[in-house]
Amino acid sequence: MKQPRVRHRHWPATGLALAVAGCAQLPTGLVTDAQEALSQPEAAAPALQLPPAPRPAYRVGDTFVFGRTGVERVSRVARDTLEWTGPEGQVFLTRTDFFAPLLQQNRWGRDIRSSLRGNPAALWPLQVGRNVSFEEDRTEPGLLPRGERKTTLQWTCEVQDARLSVVPAGDFPSFHVVCRSRREGLPLVLQTARWDYAPSLGHFVRHSWNEGGRRHELVLSAALPGELATPERLQRLLERVQTQP
Repeated sequence: MKQPRVRHRHWPATGLALAVAGCAQLPTGLVTDAQEALSQPEAAAPALQLPPAPRPAYRVGDTFVFGRTGVERVSRVARDTLEWTGPEGQVFLTRTDFFAPLLQQNRWGRDIRSSLRGNPAALWPLQVGRNVSFEEDRTEPGLLPRGERKTTLQWTCEVQDARLSVVPAGDFPSFHVVCRSRREGLPLVLQTARWDYAPSLGHFVRHSWNEGGRRHELVLSAALPGELATPERLQRLLERVQTQP
């Protein structure tokens, strides 16, 4: 069974209910991605009124399932960063800000590292209309052996609205956060990424982005808090998710 693309990381929980979150580095956008995002605007969702949402707290063992097999588990918690283990055992590092680019990841056998300048955490507490800007310095392998390529991206993120996000894990009142990146010195939007963040869960329940001229999306199927995410319970949960229509 094909594994879904995994992004990244966190979460609280609604009992044993299904809910989760993950964090992965935002894919590098292309001109075609920007054009597609501009030509297909997202339909407006019915507005909700939500109180400001504080920055969530994650715990080791917190586990989120996206799609049918995309399991992301918090393996280490530091002050402002989280280490995650992905569905195939890969490890990636994120901030506790779900909308921020990954700090470390391996994509297609290539190690990619990012450092952020500015204060992404200034978007908290989330509330409609709040926005933040920051810069990402990204380092990845170059075309030559042992060579490196460095890129600076300028990110802007905005809490666009509050809406009801309906996913397999349930119906969640959510803040809709939109982030766009531009290359330093250029006005063209390279990447647009969207999240529906559920305050009751403490993690996002939907994430979409454009890559390679196509739209990709992750939706939450289930979540378990760390103290309940035993191997046996997670296996039963996956079996249940995989048999759902």
